[in-house]
Amino acid sequence: MSWRIAPFVLAAALAATASAQQWEVAPADDVLAGTPLSLQLAGLAPNAGVTLRSERLARDWQGQPVVYRAEARFVADAAGRID
Repeated sequence: MSWRIAPFVLAAALAATASAQQWEVAPADDVLAGTPLSLQLAGLAPNAGVTLRSERLARDWQGQPVVYRAEARFVADAAGRID
């Protein structure tokens, strides 16, 4: 089962302040569920707080729709990066 990370990245980028942040996502293409991702964000103010949220619509074992959600909070380092 593959899914796109683009909606997640777009939602997180729009939630950040509207300046010159730069996202680096690896791998950049479709991934299989369970494949590790690397997300890096640069161009933040030093010690800025960022909340990343994602959600994925899937089906449970009975075929009923279920939404999986995750949220993580990060603080940028002195250079304005989150890795």
